[in-house]
Amino acid sequence: MAVDVAPQDAAPSIRKVRLNLFMRSLRENWSLFLGTRIGVIGLVIIIFYLVLALAHPILMNTVWEERVYDPVVGYAFDETRQPAPPSWNHLLGTDPLGRDVLSQLMHSARTEFLLGLLAAIVTVTIGTTIGAVAAYYGSVVDTILMRFADLMVMMPGISILIVLSALIGVGHFELALIIGILSGFGGASILLKSQALSVVVKPYIEAARGAPRGARRQKI
Repeated sequence: MAVDVAPQDAAPSIRKVRLNLFMRSLRENWSLFLGTRIGVIGLVIIIFYLVLALAHPILMNTVWEERVYDPVVGYAFDETRQPAPPSWNHLLGTDPLGRDVLSQLMHSARTEFLLGLLAAIVTVTIGTTIGAVAAYYGSVVDTILMRFADLMVMMPGISILIVLSALIGVGHFELALIIGILSGFGGASILLKSQALSVVVKPYIEAARGAPRGARRQKI
């Protein structure tokens, strides 16, 4: 005997199945990531700098004396010579102006961490878009995008940043955007295109291409 399932009862079960599939895929991808040594090392480095960025304001408000450990105007009064070598009070020593090097490093980690994160997001977004479009459409579109990517790879990124900083005074936000754009339109798009090519040949892509125009847009 057939059992009728109300639509309101089927919707939660479908969401539950999708959630289970998502969690299983997440666990599989995480296990795959942990199997790559380079990826794990990169994650450890990111966590290390994140801890530095978060710990600096806490240390300044609780342990460190502001007149000594301020990264801009601080001075190590307990040291007779500047720059001073590493010691218990100054683990990385001091610079020629008597400022604590570790405090400067931790203070700059906040800005640089956000800069790197934003640049990475812009790079992945642009690179994924360009790579996917080039792999899917191919032909003239692929040729134009990849030749433009080759041109961006050949351009000296550091020199461009120096010139732009001198001309328009690039800030941290603008700097992250420029780095992300140069990387996204360059090597990242070439790399991600090769990954997209392995997906384009999948059967479901061919099925989507053969679907009617309205359904094709929805499926893709």
